[in-house]
Amino acid sequence: MDAESLHAKLRRHRPAAIAFTSKNAASLALGIRAPAYGRQADPLEGAIAFVLASPSGRARSFWTLEPWREAAAFVAARRAARERAA
Repeated sequence: MDAESLHAKLRRHRPAAIAFTSKNAASLALGIRAPAYGRQADPLEGAIAFVLASPSGRARSFWTLEPWREAAAFVAARRAARERAA
């Protein structure tokens, strides 16, 4: 999927967050040359953007758990807020 199609889908479906498990894909979608792992400073079409280390075995030398924990904490907080509101 190209960046333009991704942006259109995000505008249409309005997710709270999006996670990339590829720095290359994140770079293309976010327009950042070398995004850092973790939560990005700027949202992408209103969605909080996370760049996560690839779970591929080929990327194991770059793998780090912390960005995954950060994304999981975001999801858990959103879920808890929805449950409190219900």
